[in-house]
Amino acid sequence: AERAWFSVSLIPETLRATTLGRKGVGDPVNLEVDVLAKHVERLLA
Repeated sequence: AERAWFSVSLIPETLRATTLGRKGVGDPVNLEVDVLAKHVERLLA
């Protein structure tokens, strides 16, 4: 089975202010969607 993927670009401030600056290519990360985004998605569906 093919694995799904996507890429992101981060500004230097984000890399300094978060733990993302310590992650490397291929490292797993936990992504959480904001509750408001879920609500907006329901409204637009």
